[in-house]
Amino acid sequence: MSVEDSFDAHAALEAIGSLGYLQPSALSSILALLQDAVIEHPKKVCARYRGTGAQLSHAEKRVAGVRANALLSRQAFGELTERGKTIPLQAHELTLLRAEFTLCRKSLISRAKDPEFGPDTRFTHVQFSARCQGCARLKSFGRVPAEYVQIMPPIDCETETCDLMIDLHMDWLVRA
Repeated sequence: MSVEDSFDAHAALEAIGSLGYLQPSALSSILALLQDAVIEHPKKVCARYRGTGAQLSHAEKRVAGVRANALLSRQAFGELTERGKTIPLQAHELTLLRAEFTLCRKSLISRAKDPEFGPDTRFTHVQFSARCQGCARLKSFGRVPAEYVQIMPPIDCETETCDLMIDLHMDWLVRA
């Protein structure tokens, strides 16, 4: 299986495509950043990424609309789409956050396949953004089995990073 066929790549490509801040060619960068995002917050990971390598000149930063002391490498800037250039210091971070939330949902569902959990395990979608109708729709389903959990961001999600999470529910009385 190639890297492009992994679930990490699917999550990253979904984030890149949905947000439209980065070129599809930024996939390898996002996949590399995902490895560090498990340990550090994506904001810190992306700031380090933007600070690595040759930086844009002060004049180029002025044209890009960023402050002179901002870290913005030529590589990071080259990965931005026209839409991403409107928020050059946040584009990678938002894309990485969206992919990371998707991977968190996948991880919990994957762990639920452990025999310790059993077929009685149910999940609820947890909505953090009160304004998102897509996440509210999923939350309204209540407790569902693992196969009905939405791992990828819902198509009608109104939050850029889609911070939809899932919560595990086990009926310990049934298992006794």
